[in-house]
Amino acid sequence: LVAEIADQSRDALINTMGYLEEPSDQDGIYDIYVENHTNWGSNYPESTITGSSYVIIDNDYSGNGFNSDYCNDYLDKMRISVAHEFFHAIQRSYRPDYNETHDFLLEMSSMWFERLMISNCSDYLTFTESSVGIFKNPTQLFDGADADSGNQANFGYSMALFAHYLS
Repeated sequence: LVAEIADQSRDALINTMGYLEEPSDQDGIYDIYVENHTNWGSNYPESTITGSSYVIIDNDYSGNGFNSDYCNDYLDKMRISVAHEFFHAIQRSYRPDYNETHDFLLEMSSMWFERLMISNCSDYLTFTESSVGIFKNPTQLFDGADADSGNQANFGYSMALFAHYLS
């Protein structure tokens, strides 16, 4: 099922939406690891020169850190995690070493894409209620650079609703 949603995400991003392919690593196969992880999923760089990366997603989505009022099915949590993190792989074809730069935009667009892929799982709405999100802090800078948490990624998650509005 992980490979299936990864292939569907890749097809949608590249063949339907026209994005560049994900940067390749040495073996030319994009790596997604399923293991006991502390969050839903993460994308890690292998090379900041080429932009190659890999994904780790959680193996069971259980525990307090995996609760959601908008996505309760474990398989749907896996699907949105893979779609979201794979979009980060595609983003690295444009900015191989994106580190923290434009984190809010990368997360906003990945949250937008996960909802396009898994329409019955709207976990992005969780972040609209976040105390550090844009809706609770409408006077913050648009990129969240002045967010109390200092974390542009959380601010970017909360902006997914704005990305849906734009699309």
